[in-house]
Amino acid sequence: DDDDWRNCFREPTPPDYSLFQLIFLIYVISLVLCILQVASFGGLS
Repeated sequence: DDDDWRNCFREPTPPDYSLFQLIFLIYVISLVLCILQVASFGGLS
């Protein structure tokens, strides 16, 4: 049927906040590591 795709929008699933927090945490850690690497390389040169 053409109405099959509408079933996905009738009951939206709540967002997975735990997954979002995990991705955000990984992003923050990678950002801090990047800053620390740049700072350490900048101090050596």
